[in-house]
Amino acid sequence: MRHNLVVPDLGLGSRHVTLSLWLVELGAEVTEGDRLVELSADSVTVDLPAPASGRFVESLAVEDEEIAVGQVLGVVESDD
Repeated sequence: MRHNLVVPDLGLGSRHVTLSLWLVELGAEVTEGDRLVELSADSVTVDLPAPASGRFVESLAVEDEEIAVGQVLGVVESDD
């Protein structure tokens, strides 16, 4: 099953949010809740967790890219 890593509403209003750093490499095994990516907006930094346990199989955004609420950043694939 594929699980999308989606940018939630961070409550930052109209601030520009960027993907600052991927914390895992493609193909890595992850556990639900592991930190996958770091986002930043001005002086605020937020880590997004893995949505499920499995393998990080797809990255759909690059570092320093401006992102939006609801955007899919990546995919974790699990065996279930």
